[in-house]
Amino acid sequence: MNYAYLSHIKLRNATEQPVYMQLRDAFRELIANGTLQSDNKMPSSRMLSEHFAIHRQTVVAAMEELVAEGWLVSKQRKGLFVNDKLPEIKPRTYGSAVKTYPATASFNFHQTTHPTVARKSYLFGFDDGYPDIRIAPYSALSKAYSQTLAENAHRNIMTRVATGAGSLLLREELAKMMRTYRGLLITADNVLLTHGSQMSIYLVANRLLTKGDNVVVTKPNYLTSNNLFKTQGANLLEIGVDDDGMRVDELEAVCKKKKVRFVFVTSHHHHPTTVTLSIERRIRLLQLAEQHGFAIIEDDYDYDYHYENKPLLPIASYDRHGSVIYIGSFSKILSQAFRVGYIIAPADFIQQVSVYRRLVDRQGDQVLEDAFGKLFQNNTIKNHIRKAAHLYKERRDATYELLNSELNNYMYCNLPEGGLAFWTHVDRSLSLEDIAVRCAAKGVFFPDGRTYNYDKAKMNACRIGFASMNTKELHKAVDILKTELKRMPIKR
Repeated sequence: MNYAYLSHIKLRNATEQPVYMQLRDAFRELIANGTLQSDNKMPSSRMLSEHFAIHRQTVVAAMEELVAEGWLVSKQRKGLFVNDKLPEIKPRTYGSAVKTYPATASFNFHQTTHPTVARKSYLFGFDDGYPDIRIAPYSALSKAYSQTLAENAHRNIMTRVATGAGSLLLREELAKMMRTYRGLLITADNVLLTHGSQMSIYLVANRLLTKGDNVVVTKPNYLTSNNLFKTQGANLLEIGVDDDGMRVDELEAVCKKKKVRFVFVTSHHHHPTTVTLSIERRIRLLQLAEQHGFAIIEDDYDYDYHYENKPLLPIASYDRHGSVIYIGSFSKILSQAFRVGYIIAPADFIQQVSVYRRLVDRQGDQVLEDAFGKLFQNNTIKNHIRKAAHLYKERRDATYELLNSELNNYMYCNLPEGGLAFWTHVDRSLSLEDIAVRCAAKGVFFPDGRTYNYDKAKMNACRIGFASMNTKELHKAVDILKTELKRMPIKR
C-alpha cells in the first residue's frame, strides 16, 4: 500500500489538543476530502506508531473513535478499512479541504441589529448602572446552593421536570415580599420565574403581540425592549418623557387615534433618564388602560435602590382591573451573572406564559431558584439590599460631587433620587465615541452613546453608573476622564 499521504499529517503539541484527537481528525479529513476512498485499508497501529513516534495506544484510541463514528470498519483478521457505506466522495487535491467550520450559512434567516458594548478588560469604569459584585453575599448563596443540591438529591427530584412557572419556594417568597414591601396582593400563582428581565419582556411580548400591533414606548427608552418588540412585529409609537416621567397626556392623545396593544414603562427610575413617574400619572395611566383596553408592562428593574424618600409603590399595586404585567429581576441586587427574574400578572396570563415558556426553556434553573428562595427565608437578601442601598447612596453622592466639581465644564446631570446611574448630558461639541476610545486606552470604560442615540436622536447623552466603583476607583476614573476631556477642545 502507498501511504505517502501520511507525510501531510502534522501532529502538534499535545497541549493544544490531545494527540489521538489530532490523528482522528486528520484521518477523518482524508476520508472526507477523498484522499482515502471506500474500502481502502488503513495502516497498522504499529506502523502509524513508528511513523509519528507516538505511543501505540494513542493510535488505537484514534482508530477506535473513527470506527465508533462510522468512518472505519474492522474486518476480522484483515484490519481496518474505510467504510464502504459512506456517501460517494470525489477525490480533491490535498490541502483544498475546508479547515474551519463555515463562516456563512447557505440558508436565509432573519437578522437583528442591536448595538452591543464590547466589554474588554477594563480596570473600572462608568457602566450602565450595575451593582458592585464584590459585596454580594456569595458565601451565603454558595451554602444555600449546596444545601439545595443535597436536599434535592435526597428527595430524588433532580430528574423531575419542574413546572414552567419555576421554583414554588422562590415564587412563594417573592409573593410574600411583594405583599409586604410593594403592596402587590398576590400569591405564588401570580408569579413566573425567568432567566432575567429580557427573557421576561420577550415572553410577555410574544403572548401579547400580533404583527402590526401598536406598542407605546418612551423616547428615549430601554433599547433592548424596543428591539424585542420589533422582532415580534410591533409598530412602535414613541412619546415624550419629562421630569415626572412618561407624558401620559401624549399617550391619551395617541389612544384617541390608534388602538394600542400595550404600554411599556419603567416607572420607578425611567430607563435611561432615571426620572420617576409621578403618582398622578400612574393613576391616569391605569385609567387609560381600563378605558382603552391596553396592557401595561411595568419594568421595575431597580426598585430596591431609593435614597431620598420612600419609593412610590409600583403601578401594579394600584391595579384592580388586571391591566398590569410587573417585571423585575435580581440582577441589580447581586450580579448580572445570576439570571433570575420574574413576571407578576393575573393568574390566567401567568398560566399561558408558563405553557409557552416550556417550549423555549423547559423549566429554568430549579436548584438556583430554590437557593434564592432560601436567601429570602433567612433574610440574607433583605439584609444585603439594606447594606447595599446605604453604600450606593454614599457612592452616588460622591460621584455627583465629583461630576460637578471636576467635570462641570464638559457635562451635566441631575441628582437621581434612586437607581445606580446618572443620566448625563455631554457638551455637544464632544464626541462620546471619541471619549470612549480615549478612556478605553487608559483602562477605563466610558459609554459611547450608541445605546441611546438611536434613530437620528442625537442627544449626546449617556448613563454613568456609579455603584460598581468604590471611592478610590471613582476618583481615579474621574481623574482619567478629566485628563482626556482636557485634550478635546470644546467649540463654543
